[in-house]
Amino acid sequence: MGAALAANKAPRTMTDDTNTPEDPPRPRRRALNPNAFGVQRYDDTHRPGQPRPAVPLGQTSSPFEDVFPPVSNELDSTTDPGIPHALREDLERSGTRPRSTARTLAWGSACLMLILLLGAQVAYQERYQLLTMEPLEPWVRAACTPLDCQLPDRRDLAALRIAQRQVASHPDQPDALMVTALIENRAGFAQPHPVVELTFMDVMGRPLAARRFQPLDYLPGPTPPIPAGQSAELRLELKDPGGDAVAFEFRFL
Repeated sequence: MGAALAANKAPRTMTDDTNTPEDPPRPRRRALNPNAFGVQRYDDTHRPGQPRPAVPLGQTSSPFEDVFPPVSNELDSTTDPGIPHALREDLERSGTRPRSTARTLAWGSACLMLILLLGAQVAYQERYQLLTMEPLEPWVRAACTPLDCQLPDRRDLAALRIAQRQVASHPDQPDALMVTALIENRAGFAQPHPVVELTFMDVMGRPLAARRFQPLDYLPGPTPPIPAGQSAELRLELKDPGGDAVAFEFRFL
């Protein structure tokens, strides 16, 4: 009897995992099915001696890219919820509104007209200088014709020559001289008659008398310019400077 009680008082070492009615039921563990999340499994394990399988074009090599698509680097500024409403409206007006072709052409035409007007103003102010440039002279005159701007006649005094000059006593008046000559225009364009300076000198070359004559002084009346390659007659009547005058000289001004 004592042995039986001693046996009954010995500690129990056995365990029982069986659920009792008082304990709540334990959930059963289920294996994770990757196909349930739409994940495509891709075996990237490389086995020695076998070629690495190629990834088809357009498919990703990582299962995470199928679940989380790549984020575009370009941010749509008009649909981003983080942008304030007022700023989004400004972006829509400035970024999405197409530019008007007519407005662009109008601005371009206006700028071109301003440039042309500025160039015309500079050319008008410098027209006398431009006339000295032979290639530009016809263009300057053609541009000034409709504008009715005054232009000086084209001149090249170096292309004028004196020919058949003669100084003699006047046949009708005593103590007077008759001077005749031809003015040749060797330039390639018509020239107006020049101002003529006549100087009388003594035997030593010293000037004794000099005078300048305008075209109306040696021409019979208003005369058109001397044509290119042509000549015009010069005729002067003047007082005799005296017996010491033995030489004379013409100069064009």
